[in-house]
Amino acid sequence: MKDDLESIFSYAVALEQSGRQKNTIFGFEDVIYILNADKTVLLKFKLTSKELKQMIAFTANDYDSQDFYFEDGAIVFVQKGTEFERKKRCKAPDQTFKDAEVLYQKFAAHDSFQASIAFYKDSIALLNENLSHVEFFSKEKKLYILQRDIFAGSVIELTRKETSGLGVELSEDEIKEDFGPIGMRTNDLFALFAFNKRVKINFLPPAKGYFVIEGDHYGMTGIVAGCLYDDIGELYKIG
Repeated sequence: MKDDLESIFSYAVALEQSGRQKNTIFGFEDVIYILNADKTVLLKFKLTSKELKQMIAFTANDYDSQDFYFEDGAIVFVQKGTEFERKKRCKAPDQTFKDAEVLYQKFAAHDSFQASIAFYKDSIALLNENLSHVEFFSKEKKLYILQRDIFAGSVIELTRKETSGLGVELSEDEIKEDFGPIGMRTNDLFALFAFNKRVKINFLPPAKGYFVIEGDHYGMTGIVAGCLYDDIGELYKIG
């Protein structure tokens, strides 16, 4: 179980160090939340045991060791070498685990989805990571995924093959009624695949302004703010 905890923390750190996404990590017992600095992505992870005995909160870039404790409002990471013991003391963020939990629960109760699609990590290679947004919509219950270069005037369009390159049938998509268009920041979409090779994206009516996502590992679920180009949603301001 500690390996799962370490993996989740390490992925969050890697996203920060790659410049993909700055994160704050919150945890208590068997629940981990990761909230990005732009407040457009809130992920929840469910562990199989209550690993964390106290509420924790720290910025991913501060993470230094699985061995840590809290003291006088600060988190202290400890590393033990052959000759010295190293302690890294970091100020805890202003937000707490309870703040993250309240924010998540605000979006946890929702109506039935208009549609759900499966997206695999291999498919992000078909998208341009330098374009700001990915747009999703359906027409006659057929899925379309677009990226627009508004400066060059070019458009990337993805449509579902009869089967994916992984031999996955169309039945993985469930489009009850046409949805969208609604956009997701490209960085936010790519960041989801740091934790999972397959992500299920659930679509609500556009007025809701966000996506509900599910992963295959670490019990990952999450909320991702929707947007259309310069109109970027922020979870604290939605609803």
